Amino acid sequence: MNDRIKFLAAVWLLTAGLSWAQAPTKITIVTPGFDHPVALVAVKILPEVYRSLGYKVEFKTLPPLRAELAFDAGTVDGFIFSDSAFAERHPAAVFVSTPLGCDDLVVFATWAHFPVTGWDSLKLYSIGYQRGMGVVEDNLRERKVTPVDSPPQAFRMLAMGRTDLVVMPRTVGLLAIHHLRLKDVGILEPPLAEVPLYHILTPRWANLAPKLARALDSLEKSGRLKAITDQVLAESLGH
Repeated sequence: MNDRIKFLAAVWLLTAGLSWAQAPTKITIVTPGFDHPVALVAVKILPEVYRSLGYKVEFKTLPPLRAELAFDAGTVDGFIFSDSAFAERHPAAVFVSTPLGCDDLVVFATWAHFPVTGWDSLKLYSIGYQRGMGVVEDNLRERKVTPVDSPPQAFRMLAMGRTDLVVMPRTVGLLAIHHLRLKDVGILEPPLAEVPLYHILTPRWANLAPKLARALDSLEKSGRLKAITDQVLAESLGH
């Protein structure tokens, strides 16, 4: 091998080594889907936040149960978001303390009209809700409930009279009603609860949680998180 070839080989190896060393670590985040406004916000915000810490995000979509199983198995690095009840099912989960958003849980109805005075005020009615919502499941035990896999499914059942009410986050419900073009569904006030939603990591990445929390907190204080949330909702509703 002559000197020129040796030199070019050395340059190639050095360049390749630098490229490998500088390549950001990939973080795989599992999600049950993107039918929730906070999921749409997360898709915009999380890659930016992780990138500021030197990581690259990849989203992996799986059905709800498989998404949680993948999280438990450690074949992914994080869960896009959930409420605090996630910790009851997954004790090793590491929550990023700054919420990505908040679910304003409300009651939707077509014919029933009454003031909502808490979960007990729903006891005479059959209720549809999206499976996997921990706060709802905890508060509707021993009630006549119909868990479904998606918000549109819950509202189709409501429109057909197969349930009396739907309990759903306000924005999720409004999006489903908009996409299904339902005209006679209203919201009963006041809300049942306000539920913060957190990004969640597997134990392997526990050291990243405080850094992510600080980055999200900075975006929240700057108003950027709210601006993106408002933009996503307006685009989804066609405003």
